[in-house]
Amino acid sequence: MDLPAPGVPEAELSSAGYEQSGDDTDTLAELGPARAVGRTLVYERADAFFFASRVAIEPRLPPGGAAMLGSTVFAAAARSFREELRERGASDLDEAGTERLRVRTGERARMRRYNAEIEGERVRAAVCTWPRDNEFRVAGGAGSDIPVELVRDVT
Repeated sequence: MDLPAPGVPEAELSSAGYEQSGDDTDTLAELGPARAVGRTLVYERADAFFFASRVAIEPRLPPGGAAMLGSTVFAAAARSFREELRERGASDLDEAGTERLRVRTGERARMRRYNAEIEGERVRAAVCTWPRDNEFRVAGGAGSDIPVELVRDVT
């Protein structure tokens, strides 16, 4: 599957000091004939990271199908994000709440926030998911502040 990259706010990322450090496409899950494929862009700076993913299901979901899988995608994204934080050295990883926010394209996203310590520094982190054009977007990051405005601009 040739999955296009998610749209990211390039100018805002650049002005905030982020540089792209990754662009990967992976099969995230398989269940019988269906599989979830994700393309993820990663941006980093000295004290933070940001990512945005576009996730598509093959075979393509019927209209409205993404809404039915929203909770499953959110749970998987939160689990994967916690693993990523631990791989980056997070300790004292605590869930700090779940909330909803509206992204710039109008969809409502679910966001799970975390507090952690990485290399002796306290950080805040978050992961968000939302359906978009019968696919999903997953975005988030970690640092001294949660990059909520960057997440809202992912398309």
